[in-house]
Amino acid sequence: MSASALRYAPRPDHNIELRERILALAQRHKRYGVGMIYLKLRQERWRVLPHRRGSCNQGADYRRRCHTWAVAIDVERAISGNGVARALDRLAMTRGLPQVMRADSGKAFCGKAMVTWACERGVQLRLIQPGKPNQNAYIESFNGRLRDECLNEHWLPTLLHSRTEIETWKYNEERPKKILGGLTPVAHAQQLAAKPLRLNLDSKGTRY
Repeated sequence: MSASALRYAPRPDHNIELRERILALAQRHKRYGVGMIYLKLRQERWRVLPHRRGSCNQGADYRRRCHTWAVAIDVERAISGNGVARALDRLAMTRGLPQVMRADSGKAFCGKAMVTWACERGVQLRLIQPGKPNQNAYIESFNGRLRDECLNEHWLPTLLHSRTEIETWKYNEERPKKILGGLTPVAHAQQLAAKPLRLNLDSKGTRY
């Protein structure tokens, strides 16, 4: 036996609680990788070193408060254009109306009910081209997260059960986003609300 091994004194382990919290987060969010677990720990004020170098881009589009809508969850077996319009009116009561709403070219979004709703409220309705989900990449990414982290994790036998599980998922309240500096969408929105909004307008802005 070497002298160094014989005289080795174990150091105290200061990371027991941190490891337990990591395991608890991994059990709760089974589809999160190391990056998301790291952001969740930072969200809870744990002092942890970054798992890799790099800075988070705040993203200029996120500073355009309520300019463009891309997502809302309304759980039904089928939703018509009138149903979409009613859901949007409910959102407008708390968030106001957007300037633009981006959607795919499905019947619920390009039918008479939605065109009428957008025209009456002065909202620009921008439909992506068929077969080009990259034109609405934000909502396509969201749909992937919803399926991977929520729908695939649960058996959803009834409509009520589906609504409960999806509501409990709370994407905006709990899920940190790298592009927002590790903040959740709700925390980022609160941070923006506390400071004046500044938009960089280009020289051609008055022509649009």
